[in-house]
Amino acid sequence: GEENGSWVLAAVSRYYPDSDIFEVQDEDDESKLIKLPSENVERLEDSVEGLSKGDMVLAVFPDTTSFYRATISKPVKRSSQGTSELFVQFEDDEDETGRTPHRRVTARYVMHSPDGDDDGNQYMDDDEEGDDDQHS
Repeated sequence: GEENGSWVLAAVSRYYPDSDIFEVQDEDDESKLIKLPSENVERLEDSVEGLSKGDMVLAVFPDTTSFYRATISKPVKRSSQGTSELFVQFEDDEDETGRTPHRRVTARYVMHSPDGDDDGNQYMDDDEEGDDDQHS
């Protein structure tokens, strides 16, 4: 879910259909419950559909529960075992030699950057510009 402009890993604990609000539990701090409107909640999937080398994404940095901007850095391969992994390079992740390492991230923890140049709305339920289903 998106909280204060940054994305964090959270589990849905409750949904309020009348107000379209999700109550989510921070994966890092189980005592922390956050209420978010549905447009600030992204469902994570194991699929690598629509992801390819060079795409700008948000990915969970290894050993954290926070999403950071990254670029898919190697060709995307589907795993026959069902759990796909991607290699990404995170922004501002240079080592002491100035190189940015390729980091392995489970596909479930990678999503299109919602404000990226590509079609970031493909996982969104409703379009910001207006509802397509109201055209007659």
